[in-house]
Amino acid sequence: MDPLEIRMLHRRIDLLEQIVEQAGLADQVRFRPNADPAPDDPVRGGFGPIAGGRIRVPIPRPGDPAPFDLSRLNKVQLQAALHDLAAERTRLESMESLIKQQMELGGP
Repeated sequence: MDPLEIRMLHRRIDLLEQIVEQAGLADQVRFRPNADPAPDDPVRGGFGPIAGGRIRVPIPRPGDPAPFDLSRLNKVQLQAALHDLAAERTRLESMESLIKQQMELGGP
């Protein structure tokens, strides 16, 4: 930005401040940045309701996902599910053969 433009902006701001003061609005107007406040940070000693306490996070138990309802699928969706299963089976068999080859070679 040109230094002349900066001086013009400073002058405009000064004039606006004078108008606000002359109108008696200086005490009513507070200029604050337009931004969200920072969130509470318990790691760095935040001040939220959990400060000083422990945060309980449920740990998911490993296992198979719940089965989906096959009765709701139409024929095309069932065929797609079969193709997905075949692709997954092929991928797993390929990984199994790679692992067996590595074991035979005496991997690290």
